[in-house]
Amino acid sequence: MNKLQPTSDFIIVEVYKDVATSIISPDSSKGELYHVLDVGPGFITSFGKRIKPLVKPGDIVAIVGNILDIPFQGERYQVARGGDVIAYYRPVNEGIGIPDKI
Repeated sequence: MNKLQPTSDFIIVEVYKDVATSIISPDSSKGELYHVLDVGPGFITSFGKRIKPLVKPGDIVAIVGNILDIPFQGERYQVARGGDVIAYYRPVNEGIGIPDKI
C-alpha cells in the first residue's frame, strides 16, 4: 500500500474546485469546501464501541478547525478530523443512487 491511510476519525480531503461560492466560517481555513478522498475506520469510545464516520469518500464537506498539510512519498495530503465536519453533501444521480462525477 503506497498511500497514506487515515486512522481513527481522521479524513483525507482536497479542496473542492467546482464551487461557485464558498461557505464563510471564521474558524475554517479560508471557508472552502472539500472533497473527501478517504476516511478512517472511526474512533473507539471508552466503552470499546467503534463510532464509524458519518462521511464517505466522494462527499463534499465544510470543515471547521484545522486541516493539516502532510507531505508523504512525494505527495501532499490534507487531513482533518471527521468530528470537525459541520455540513456535508453526498452527490447522487436522481433516483438511481450512483454518485455524481466530482
